[in-house]
Amino acid sequence: MSTLAPAAEDKPFEPKDFPKDLLAAQRKLAELYAALHAHQARLPWSREADDGWPDGPERWHRRGRPATTG
Repeated sequence: MSTLAPAAEDKPFEPKDFPKDLLAAQRKLAELYAALHAHQARLPWSREADDGWPDGPERWHRRGRPATTG
């Protein structure tokens, strides 16, 4: 038979009271995610040189791309 953890009846349940280490990890994850997207925005869209294509009505499923040197 297992024993139950002692109940914290002296302190009411606070749903927004998260552990500090989890909050710090979530904040760090958000910072790294933002840094990753900022880095990706500076990279060319293609690693090989390409002339690109215009953004026209016939290409409704893709946006146009500028020319890149890769």
